[in-house]
Amino acid sequence: MTIDRIYIKSFGNLQNFEFKPHACMNIINGENESGKSTLAAFIKFIFYGFPSKKSKDQPIGTADRYINWDTHLASGSVELTLNDGTPYRIEREVFRSGKRNSGNVTVINLNSGEALKSPPEDLFLGGISEEVFNRTLFIDQAVGSFVDSGSVYTSIENMLSGADEEVNTKKALSKLDSAKTYLLYKNEKGGKIYSLKKQLDALCDQKSAASKQRTVILDLKEQIKRDTAELTETKDLVKKADTSIASLEGAERLERIQGTIATKKAIEEMESQRSKYIKDATKNGFFPKKEYLSRLNDGIGSYYSTLEKIKDLTKARDQLKISYDDHRQNASLNNMPIEPIVKAISSEDKKRLKLKKLSDFSLIAIGFFVIFFIISAIALPSLRLASGALGVVALLFFIAFKLLIGSSENTIRSLLSGIGVESIEELKKHKDTSERSSEKRELLAKQIGETEGLIKEHDEKLKRILADYTYLSEKYGVSCSTVSHMETFRNSIKDIIEELDRLDVAITRKKEDHRLNAEDFTEEEYLALLSMDMPQIPENRSIRSMLIDAKAEKRSLEKRAEALSSALTQKKVKLTSMLSGFEDEEALKKRIAELDSKIQKLQYIYSALCLAYDSLEKAGTASRNRIAPRLSSLASDFIAEATGGKYDCINVDSRLELSYTHEESTRNIAHLSEGTKDIVYLAFRISLISTLFKDKPPVIIDEGFAGMDDERLQSTLGAMMSHAKKEGAQLFIFSPTSREAQFASCLGAGVFTMPPRD
Repeated sequence: MTIDRIYIKSFGNLQNFEFKPHACMNIINGENESGKSTLAAFIKFIFYGFPSKKSKDQPIGTADRYINWDTHLASGSVELTLNDGTPYRIEREVFRSGKRNSGNVTVINLNSGEALKSPPEDLFLGGISEEVFNRTLFIDQAVGSFVDSGSVYTSIENMLSGADEEVNTKKALSKLDSAKTYLLYKNEKGGKIYSLKKQLDALCDQKSAASKQRTVILDLKEQIKRDTAELTETKDLVKKADTSIASLEGAERLERIQGTIATKKAIEEMESQRSKYIKDATKNGFFPKKEYLSRLNDGIGSYYSTLEKIKDLTKARDQLKISYDDHRQNASLNNMPIEPIVKAISSEDKKRLKLKKLSDFSLIAIGFFVIFFIISAIALPSLRLASGALGVVALLFFIAFKLLIGSSENTIRSLLSGIGVESIEELKKHKDTSERSSEKRELLAKQIGETEGLIKEHDEKLKRILADYTYLSEKYGVSCSTVSHMETFRNSIKDIIEELDRLDVAITRKKEDHRLNAEDFTEEEYLALLSMDMPQIPENRSIRSMLIDAKAEKRSLEKRAEALSSALTQKKVKLTSMLSGFEDEEALKKRIAELDSKIQKLQYIYSALCLAYDSLEKAGTASRNRIAPRLSSLASDFIAEATGGKYDCINVDSRLELSYTHEESTRNIAHLSEGTKDIVYLAFRISLISTLFKDKPPVIIDEGFAGMDDERLQSTLGAMMSHAKKEGAQLFIFSPTSREAQFASCLGAGVFTMPPRD
């Protein structure tokens, strides 16, 4: 197939663009953004249109990228000639309508001028998918990016399924792909085998359910029978509980009525006893009440508290008197006046201190004159007598002063011993104590007077309390002249009041019991209850506790009956539902036999499909093993010419993984330089196209030689030109530089330069 003419009405930045390519090799060069990649994209657009989904690595979709913003249109045509010589024109148009894109494609036979209504899928490019086109015929800037893709591997495997050395193109591919998909999806979650397994499992479950259904129905009928009997028994027990509750309620009512009658009689007897007690405890027409007893208690309390205060005051007064006497004794020392003696001793002590100072001065003078005498004896003999005389005089004065000091000290000691003290400091202490004692005596005398006044007041209060008590006791006809009489009288009144309180409390409690147990009943009802057959009440139980237990048991039986009734209803509904779709035993046996027969047939079909699947898979493997050497041979021929014989052996295994042999050593292509790897990938792609496509389609190479130097580029272009002539293929090589154009023009290739962009 050869592209004869390309016309772009509006596509990306190209409008009204026309290009008539060379039948063999075409070099399209131009500056960046001049429209080279847009032209390459347009060729693919003509055959496949725009993809429906946006690529993950593209911020915008392909349609948004190439629909012109001014015309809102992507439109153009390609004229081509198939290998059988028939010319066609493919016209495609996509326009933007709101948020959605719409379009159409038309294929016209140029010989007849008629448009094909539904052209066959394999008319152009062998009917390959867009993905296979991208992985084979369209070589972009990264020529080796397809090698690790599982989609190319799967596509080639399907295309080789015919096991034909000449490659039976699409029919063999379609048959194997359809057969494999029909048998089992690649994720094993669909296909005929998967459906058969599901159907087989369902039939086995259906068979098992059918065989168990009868057993379930029989068991359900037996359960309904048991539940019905248990429900009847439970309802009978509820009736018996009702009878027992009615009997216990009658006994309880009779007991309460009898209790009410007994309580009324007890209240009457207790009130009669209270009236008799009040009458017996009344004297002189007076009965003491609680207020009277409270006054008696207050009187006794006041009497004893006042008496206690008098004792405390008397004790305090005696203590004050003792303190007063102690301070009065401290005012004198050995019954002698202290003040004159203190003055005499103070005067004598001052005299002693003056004599002591003179004595010290005389002693200093003696020392001076002794030193002077010694000096004069050596240096001035004439003054020796005078200095000696003065020293003797000073010594006499010193002795005299010492005698006077001793006399003064004797006088002081005599005065101190006369009053019984040992030192002047002790005498001064006695003096200070005497002064403080005088002040304290005055304060104590005042406190003693105040305390004696309070004692008199409390004595008068005792007399008043005793007089009031006498008045109260005489009102009841009793004499209280002493405290002992007061306490006896108070205690007797207290006993009377407490007994009356006890009677009142007992009557109040009885009346409360009567209020709680009060019943409105008639004599006829009472007699009827007496004539009833009362239940036997154990000694350790009460009617009330038995009634509570009976009611609780009834509630439990009612809940049980309700639960049984609900479960029975559900089981009956379930039984009715099961019986509605239940077949008789003969029909059931026939159905099970039919299911067994169907399962056996399906198992035969399943085994046959598995065998067919294995056979097809082995055939595909054999085909890949046969095609791998051909790919290796074609790729080796291409790279040998492209590298000038430096590398001449490319190995392609059955998994389409590449390696190379150099100097009898086989290595992974990762060891090659980037430029050489590009040639290896290109060689593999060219060999793949030659093998897969019988009608050789055009090959598009978009900037695939950037990593090659001039020498390698020239040899590679030569190899491609040789391949194109040999295979009858058409090449479109897009390049941003003029290198490819210079080298290709020497080879006789067509060169087209994109017009510069405005």
